[in-house]
Amino acid sequence: MAYHESSTVNLTDLKTGDNFILPLSMYRTIAGLLIVAVVFGSLGNILVVVTILKSKRFRVPVYALLLQVALLNALFETLVVPINIYSFFHNSWTPSTTLCTMIVCVTHMLLCTSGLLLVLVSVYRYFLVRYNHLYMKIKTPKV
Repeated sequence: MAYHESSTVNLTDLKTGDNFILPLSMYRTIAGLLIVAVVFGSLGNILVVVTILKSKRFRVPVYALLLQVALLNALFETLVVPINIYSFFHNSWTPSTTLCTMIVCVTHMLLCTSGLLLVLVSVYRYFLVRYNHLYMKIKTPKV
């Protein structure tokens, strides 16, 4: 009986490497958790986008950056994660090599951009706290 078909395998006995296969029940559990994460993550990011766009109070630069982070995370959760769930559940990559390369590029691009935007939010907040008097001079329009 193959490991993939068994649900009673002692995972400490499995070897890592090319022939590392988890029990089917574990594949289903991980895929189910990833699907739940995609659904709730996408809903949360959509709520953030709607809230920022509808409220005039959130029309400041830091929220524009957070809007971009939410959009990037929503793209990641709807484009990249479902393909990874598919390949993880089937234990192989059946689409073309070109699509694989594109998915890897999109994944890295979305994650790096999201991380850099979070760094910008941190820098923005740092200057807001550290140089508050200068920030208020720059931010407040002179009438």
